[in-house]
Amino acid sequence: MGWIRTLAALTGTQIPLIKITKPVIQPPLIELYKTGPSLVPMSITVKTIRTSAQHEQGKTCIGEAGDKMQEAEGLSVWRKTETILAVQTIIFYEDKNFQGRSYDCDADCADMHSHFSRCNSIRVESGCWVLYERPNYAGYQYVLTRGEYPEYQRWMGYNDTIRSCRTFSYTSGGPYRMRVYERPDFQGQMMEFNEDCESVQDRFRSRDIYSCNVMDGYWTLYEHPSYRGRQYFMRPGEYRKFSDWGATCATTGSFRRITDF
Repeated sequence: MGWIRTLAALTGTQIPLIKITKPVIQPPLIELYKTGPSLVPMSITVKTIRTSAQHEQGKTCIGEAGDKMQEAEGLSVWRKTETILAVQTIIFYEDKNFQGRSYDCDADCADMHSHFSRCNSIRVESGCWVLYERPNYAGYQYVLTRGEYPEYQRWMGYNDTIRSCRTFSYTSGGPYRMRVYERPDFQGQMMEFNEDCESVQDRFRSRDIYSCNVMDGYWTLYEHPSYRGRQYFMRPGEYRKFSDWGATCATTGSFRRITDF
């Protein structure tokens, strides 16, 4: 602030000082969700939160969600904001290599038999999806992130049947924490993870996970090591027995975080 005092002395004028107070978080301007029996409420999400910093002189600086104050030569300035806009889109194709009849989907669907008879390739344009072999979110699960899958083997499918799907959302870069237990109801040996595990046997000294507490982030459990075999989507919550996540036995070979949103 020394340059202000020098300027005041040279000009003989009194320069008012501007003080930026702590930003006040206001309610979201827009928060639009699709409701229903989804894993999480999500189809389109627009979140813009304005923050304001009141000057002592009554002036106001307005910023968007994600803004941060920076000091530059004694003055506070706003850094560029980032507004979150998420639209989930997946395209199903009846034939390999994105050929044949197709169906664009942007929301949960409990029964897709009327849209296509088989599924041999998929293009995930945005978002993350859990696909199911049978209607009403039953049967084999397949967790797909953004990318192209020219044949069903690419998503480790057992056949070309997809009958329902769900979409989910998560803030990229957030924390990941999951605790696994060797007995039901969170009993026995426990180990906490915050990173991928290619071999449960090597890390946990057992291939059996009977209960699990997902505290942060989304995860995929796999039947075999190296992320192979049947998949199980895990969202934050308590799973007191392996059937809670859809498994028929406690055998778990590997698991990893879902990070590509």
